[in-house]
Amino acid sequence: MKLKKNDNTTLSFKRIINALNYFYKEINELNNEDVGKLIKVIFSANISVYISQDKSFSNQVFEFQNTRGVKLSLLEKVKSKLMKEVYLNCDLDKTEQFIDKIQNNFAEIFKHEELIKSKSFRGELSLDHILRLHLRVIDDGSKINGNNNDKSKFYSPSISDNIEQSVLEYISKRLESFKDNKDKKIAYVDNLSTKFKESVCFFCEELVNIDKENPLIGDCLILERDISIEFYILLYHLNKKDLLKNRELVEKWERLLYTRDFHDRYYRVWYRDDFQELYLKICSNKDVIGCLNDYVQNGFRPDLMDNNNLQETVKKFVDDKKEDILKNAYNLWFSNKLIYLLYKYEIDNSGNKEEVRNQLREVIKSGYSREHILPQVGWEKFIEETIKDKNQIEKIKNSVKDVINGIGNLLIVTKNLNSENGNKHPSKKTYPPEWGISYKNHNDNQSEWNNPENWERIIEERGKKIFEYLRENLLRDLNLKN
Repeated sequence: MKLKKNDNTTLSFKRIINALNYFYKEINELNNEDVGKLIKVIFSANISVYISQDKSFSNQVFEFQNTRGVKLSLLEKVKSKLMKEVYLNCDLDKTEQFIDKIQNNFAEIFKHEELIKSKSFRGELSLDHILRLHLRVIDDGSKINGNNNDKSKFYSPSISDNIEQSVLEYISKRLESFKDNKDKKIAYVDNLSTKFKESVCFFCEELVNIDKENPLIGDCLILERDISIEFYILLYHLNKKDLLKNRELVEKWERLLYTRDFHDRYYRVWYRDDFQELYLKICSNKDVIGCLNDYVQNGFRPDLMDNNNLQETVKKFVDDKKEDILKNAYNLWFSNKLIYLLYKYEIDNSGNKEEVRNQLREVIKSGYSREHILPQVGWEKFIEETIKDKNQIEKIKNSVKDVINGIGNLLIVTKNLNSENGNKHPSKKTYPPEWGISYKNHNDNQSEWNNPENWERIIEERGKKIFEYLRENLLRDLNLKN
């Protein structure tokens, strides 16, 4: 008999079914001698039994045993920690009610374990990761109280420390802050499990549907995933999720993320961006678009900007660095800014934007590579094999050196395709045409790469188109007003 999985069950329950099906199959294939050996092993195994009427003690035994066996996930440890607080602090007549609620909340959370990976937009994303971001901006809901004017509350738990350590330490300190106030401890545990469940459901379900209406939602997750998740769940818990359907708001969010550090004024400056201050203002300001607009216009450090203006500073920086971008973009930019530009260029210059966006999102989510169309290694040999005039060979080599790391020579591809192409001659490389205009154009014009004298021109022409796209689209006027 084959046990079947239900799509609505949790991932842990599905694993139990997989295990039962596995053992059912394997045991059926054993001969009598092997079955006897298996029974002997089972009956000689050591089993720990603890009989207790105290559920608080049972919960502690559970924690103790699991630290010495199969390691619990962070989420399982958090669940156990919260349940222990209920057993230790709750009145007996209400204990089961709160325990059932926590268990139901986490059952709902665990149902999204697989879904969250498929909806991550960029790379791996876990429930543990969402938990840390949730704690940073929402926690039990107290952080978004407009009466609290302390922006430092949005800095914890740390985004840079070990995720398990930072989360468990944060929750422990929050519980300790209530000291002997048992009612407040129980309220915190109850609210945290509920609010986190809501964040997970929102991110995995509602946000995916909002993205279908306003694809800039997912685009910004590709650009700056963690900050965007914080921003999105903040608006959700402030009952302002409908603003995410507003293209004007998300365009301003995209612009802030793209330009906030896209200049040279932050070099060696310790204090840079202050999203925590922005979050605090959003919590106390009904005009979220206006609040966001101020930051897009002035940046986080207007004192470091030309005329106290972020956008003017970035445009000047881009224009001053045009030659570097065309010739050495690979080394000049933060990786996410470069990848995002290539991603958006392909979408907005292709006929079927929706298909190209979906295709490239899958490429990025699977773990992308930056491909040099003309490979960084071996290109000199290609020239020597094709060109016979030695003087011409050196001239071509010098011209190619200037542009090989230019933006016009870069594509986003899967790691598998990058490995498959390797250091092939560009005329031998092919790309899926559904990924965008650059991929299709390359396939259609592979023969142009046969002559090394064309290489500089091909790279520069595409590079200039991408640069103009940057100036006219990602840095276009958003009608900002002071």
